[in-house]
Amino acid sequence: ALCLKQNGRKKLKSIFITIGVLFSGLSQASSVTGEIEKLIIGRQGHQVFVHIKGAPQTCGKDHSLGFNYAFSLKDHGAGKEILSAMLAVQVSGRRITIQGESQCTIDGHMENVAYVYTY
Repeated sequence: ALCLKQNGRKKLKSIFITIGVLFSGLSQASSVTGEIEKLIIGRQGHQVFVHIKGAPQTCGKDHSLGFNYAFSLKDHGAGKEILSAMLAVQVSGRRITIQGESQCTIDGHMENVAYVYTY
């Protein structure tokens, strides 16, 4: 009986470790460098949605229109500056790096933008 209890605890422990490893990747912020394929300002006038060409899926699901990242002009302290940088990069055809926040609060399909840098 003691042996069965110990085996059960080992199995339970390994299950929790496996779950922890699987979910640890979800909490890491993404970072991607590429060209802005499309950018839209949402209906409410403050949401900005961005699609980086060839970027991997963010937030564990695909947006129906392909957007990867989002930020709010109303809530992000550097929102207007980020939008200006993104528009300049898009017009010039240059590349940009977007650093995500590891949160998907603006839309469940897109990671929130933390900051950007241009090349």
